[in-house]
Amino acid sequence: MVIDRRKQQKDDTRKRLTAAAIELLSRKGWAGTTVGDIARKAGVAKGTFFFHFASKDEIVTGLVRAQVTAARRARERVLAAGGSPVDALRAAVFELGAQAARSRELSRAVVAGTVEARSSWPTCARPGARGCSRSAPTRSCSRGR
Repeated sequence: MVIDRRKQQKDDTRKRLTAAAIELLSRKGWAGTTVGDIARKAGVAKGTFFFHFASKDEIVTGLVRAQVTAARRARERVLAAGGSPVDALRAAVFELGAQAARSRELSRAVVAGTVEARSSWPTCARPGARGCSRSAPTRSCSRGR
């Protein structure tokens, strides 16, 4: 029983942090939202944020991962039922659209987090950058800044 209650408290705190991040990122944008802001809005200490998430990036990554997973499942359902690849793509896109319609605030937060975070990457670390073998940003990369 104690373990269940602790797990429930941990899950509740993580949900409050995520909800606070969604609201603040949607309203204030990536650069305007700090980890401290998110923790305050969720009613927890800043250190509690870092117990649940390594960084602000991790929250957005989790949100995007959940959306991609839902779209992948929609695609897989269509393919398993014998649908064409085009039908599967359509199902995935419709699922992403349905998610966006369910929560505009969440969609704004994901877009703000993704676009604003990428704009701070060094030029050579941006996906598709010419002359760079890296496919994701690294802190040690200084090329293209």
